[in-house]
Amino acid sequence: MASYIPIEILVADDSPEDVLLLSLAFRRAKINHSLIRVANGKEAIEYLRTKSLPDLVLLDLNMPGLDGFQVLEWLHGQPAALQKLPVIVLSSSGLETDRARAKELGAMDYFVKDEELEPLVKGLSSRLAQVVSEVA
Repeated sequence: MASYIPIEILVADDSPEDVLLLSLAFRRAKINHSLIRVANGKEAIEYLRTKSLPDLVLLDLNMPGLDGFQVLEWLHGQPAALQKLPVIVLSSSGLETDRARAKELGAMDYFVKDEELEPLVKGLSSRLAQVVSEVA
């Protein structure tokens, strides 16, 4: 999937290594993107309140301070533009209760981070294609 205009992705993840791996995997998959990284939920909320909205949010659940669930809860209580923002959860947790809670709070999808990023990138690529078609 390649588009002329890069997809702007806000990544809320406290692991710079995970963000770097995601960016490299997106490049390998030829996903035209620009990543904005914030390190925790508080920074994610601040960004979403004060900057232009990204095309997509990739949200880690386990972050210091405000976690991903708290960000989803905050989004759930915001005006429609923020509630409709596509959010994909990336987590090391494969618990079905975490998946269900994230979906209940409005996440469009949930992927488990693991050693192998290719399945994750393939899943994200299909979701990004959906986001691109909605943005275009």
